[in-house]
Amino acid sequence: MHIKIVGCGGTGTEIVKLLQQCKFPNDHAPIEYAIVDTSRSNLGGLTTDTKVFIIPGVNGSGGNRAENINTIRQHLPAIMNTIEPGEFTIVIGSITGGSGSVIAPLYHGECIGQEVPTVGLIIGSSESQRRLANGDATWKTYAGVCAAKAQPLVLHYAHNQGGNQQVANEATISIVHALSILCNDNNARLDTKDIENWLFYNRVTKAPPRVVLLDLATSITEANEIVDPISVVTLNNKVGYDVEFKNMPDYSTLGHTANLLGADELHFILSADGVETCVAEMRKASDDVKAAKNARVNASSMLTAKTVVEADGFVLE
Repeated sequence: MHIKIVGCGGTGTEIVKLLQQCKFPNDHAPIEYAIVDTSRSNLGGLTTDTKVFIIPGVNGSGGNRAENINTIRQHLPAIMNTIEPGEFTIVIGSITGGSGSVIAPLYHGECIGQEVPTVGLIIGSSESQRRLANGDATWKTYAGVCAAKAQPLVLHYAHNQGGNQQVANEATISIVHALSILCNDNNARLDTKDIENWLFYNRVTKAPPRVVLLDLATSITEANEIVDPISVVTLNNKVGYDVEFKNMPDYSTLGHTANLLGADELHFILSADGVETCVAEMRKASDDVKAAKNARVNASSMLTAKTVVEADGFVLE
C-alpha cells in the first residue's frame, strides 16, 4: 500500500521534517509527504518533493482555533484535490495548537468519509491554559467528526511531558515506522483488505464506529494489558503460529514477516480504553489552571484617589 503522510500545522510540519531525515526500516511501504498549513514560516527544511498547500489569505492562527476555521473550511475541497489521500493515509498534527488542530480533524474526516484507511497521529501539550482548552476542544472535534462520518476514527496520542518534545516525537516516528512495515504488501497471509477491515472494523463486526486509540505492543504480555481491544492486526515471525489474546477482540488478523523492528511480534491494537483517560487528564489540568487563575489575588493599585493622572497617563508626583 502506498502511504501518504500529511503534516498539518506547525507541529505536523516539524514531524514530517524529522521523518524525512530518518532511516526507515528495510522493505517499508512507499511513502509520500505533504504539508497543509496556514503559514509559510514552517516550510524551511522540507525536501523538495514535499507537496505543500498553504491556506490562502491568512498568516498563521496564533494558537487560536477560531481564527481561521471558516477559511480552512472554505478551502477544504481544494486541499483534498491538491493533497489527495494515499492508499493508506497518516495525518499528523497537534491538538493544542491553532492551525493543525483544525486542519487535521477536517482532513481526517474527509479521508474516512471516502473510506480511505487513515490513522491520525496527534500530539498534545500543556504549557498554557489556552493550549489545554484547545486540546479539550480538539478531542471533542474528533468525536464530532467520527459521528458525522459514521466511521471509526483511529488516533495515536503522544504528549509533550514537561515541554519535552523529543519523547512525543520519537513515539510518533516509531508508529510511522511500524505502519510502514504493516503496509508493505510483503507480509505473508496479510492483504490490503485485512488492513482495511482492521481500521473499518464496523464492516465485519457489530462494534459501532467510535474514536479509538492505536497502541503498539511488542509482546503478547503487553498486548494483554489492553482491557477491551476492538480490532487487532498482528505481525510475527512464526509461521503457523496463531495469537490468542486474554481479552478477545471483536476482530483480529495476522501476518508473517521477518522484519519486525527488532521484535518477535508487533500487535497493532485499536481500543477505546485510553480515550476517556486522555480527555479527562487534559480537562482536569485545564480545570486546575482555571481554579488557580480564579483564586489569583489582584495586586493593590499604585494609584490612589489623590493621585493626579493626566490624559496621557502621566503622573508628575
